[in-house]
Amino acid sequence: MPLPREPFTLNGGCNCGSVRYKMSVPKFEERPISVYCDEHALSDQTRFPQVLIDHCNDCRRATGSMTPAWIATVVSFLEFSIQSTSERSSIKGDEILKIENLGTKQFSPLKWYRSSESKFRAFCENCGTSLCYRSTNLKADWPDMVDFLLGTIDREDLEKDWLKPEREMWWEKGIPWVRDLIRDGTIKEDLPRHPLWKMNHHVPS
Repeated sequence: MPLPREPFTLNGGCNCGSVRYKMSVPKFEERPISVYCDEHALSDQTRFPQVLIDHCNDCRRATGSMTPAWIATVVSFLEFSIQSTSERSSIKGDEILKIENLGTKQFSPLKWYRSSESKFRAFCENCGTSLCYRSTNLKADWPDMVDFLLGTIDREDLEKDWLKPEREMWWEKGIPWVRDLIRDGTIKEDLPRHPLWKMNHHVPS
């Protein structure tokens, strides 16, 4: 199901709430064309943001997830709320995500890990939640973009049907049984399902 054509807002953040973000997406015609499309025919699936399943080895290791899912968006859609030791500050995405700020401690507790020569990954210094992925070598004709882990979006937003991933990246790098689960849903119907109340005795929800 494609993202809405009318303006919409998504909210998210880290596990402890120190880093919050709001993604304000304008109407369809005002969104930049996505670089993740082979053909740039204008349709419901060729403009940012896009919701993606990622099979690359680097992202799997960095997130600890067999199937990291991302919402690829543009920096100008974003606003952050950062809780420092003394106060909470509101910061525009095009400030906090400036290329020259990547890898710095300017907006602590948002911290950056340099995972390769031109790739940075942001996480919360307080709770360790992985948040987003940013590249410093974007092509000149690309929009200023950033990828947020889909699981950091608030549940009330995440439950919307149109946030279901619409395409897959790095398919050839995927783990075979993971690709089967995603593409074919091949999982045993009799796989044990543990009731929440039993787990709740030991693990908070």
